[in-house]
Amino acid sequence: MEFGQVMIRPYNMTLKQYYFELLKTNLYVNIFVNNMHDLIQKFGVSSIIRLTIGSIKTFNKYVKLMLEADKMEAIAREKALNQ
Repeated sequence: MEFGQVMIRPYNMTLKQYYFELLKTNLYVNIFVNNMHDLIQKFGVSSIIRLTIGSIKTFNKYVKLMLEADKMEAIAREKALNQ
């Protein structure tokens, strides 16, 4: 289980909307909040490259989860109906 994967279903939004909000938050923090110049001075270029690669992987994971969210919600509804 990873950080962004849902253990408890969101109540006021669909799972796809939840993952979209997580993705927006991740992008906001990585693009607008972090000042790249300060980060390079503090951590060095090699660390920034590793962080960028990690951020791309996280982005891809959330996009994949968003695309699979409808299928996951249908499975959850079917399980709830069968119980």
